[in-house]
Amino acid sequence: MQQLLIGTSIRSFEQLEQGLRNWCNIGGAPDYDAVGMITLLVACLDNLRANLPDDILADHGATLSEGEVAILKVMLSNNEFVTNS
Repeated sequence: MQQLLIGTSIRSFEQLEQGLRNWCNIGGAPDYDAVGMITLLVACLDNLRANLPDDILADHGATLSEGEVAILKVMLSNNEFVTNS
């Protein structure tokens, strides 16, 4: 699996998105780092909770599937995903 984010400067949204989709771990270890990816997901959820306008999910229906919007709404409203960081 290609490590697109290691040792590079991210210059575009597409580069960041592709790097996250293909990410496996830090440092080229052979095993997938599930805890690392979950930590990144929680950081993204924290960021969304702090900055997401209320109507943005309705406005971006063309870029997200109905299922993706539904999952995101559940994750953002679920207090179990809230961190203290």
